[in-house]
Amino acid sequence: MVMIGTLPTIRNADMTLENISPLNRYYALNNEVLRQRAGRPLRVDISGRDHLVSEHRDVMLEAATTSFQVHLKIPASRGASLLQRLGGGVGADPRGLRQCSLPVREVALGGNAHPLVRTGRRRSLQRARVSMGSGYVSNSCMELFEENLADYPVLLPMSFDEEPEALRHLRLHNGTIWRWNRALIGSDEDGAPHLRIEHRICPPAQQSWI
Repeated sequence: MVMIGTLPTIRNADMTLENISPLNRYYALNNEVLRQRAGRPLRVDISGRDHLVSEHRDVMLEAATTSFQVHLKIPASRGASLLQRLGGGVGADPRGLRQCSLPVREVALGGNAHPLVRTGRRRSLQRARVSMGSGYVSNSCMELFEENLADYPVLLPMSFDEEPEALRHLRLHNGTIWRWNRALIGSDEDGAPHLRIEHRICPPAQQSWI
């Protein structure tokens, strides 16, 4: 395990669809992101200790955003308090501001939506799909899933044969919204749902492009 940000040895030739995980949802995500951008390539231009400029015609640019993360399975009653603590720790660490993973992922998966979208007769702020989050949860992780439903259009509309209790639609939609610390719904071996926190830890020594 290498606890760094972006691998210094990665090449543009490595980030191609030939190396994408062979799952239908990843191909569908690639097609939808490019459709929203009307086929325009994804371009990242980050100035820091070094200057990174890279252009891609698929979402595999996101493969450069490696990060060490842990998944914590917890009781739902502890979700809000744990997210508050994890979020505060990341926000207080100045190294988090020097991470290039977030801006690269913003380009690779952020789509082409205007920050103001029209809903009926008024315009409302559309939240970024890749972010540190919009604030702290107060009482329950349900606040995050309610925010998903209210503020994020469905990116991958799919139909599932499973019962609604399997929460497949919730899980798929949540999987197209990338908060730094993310609440996830998983399932036990018996099919019972459980809550996990996907916690991305800032690397102890910044060795990425920035």
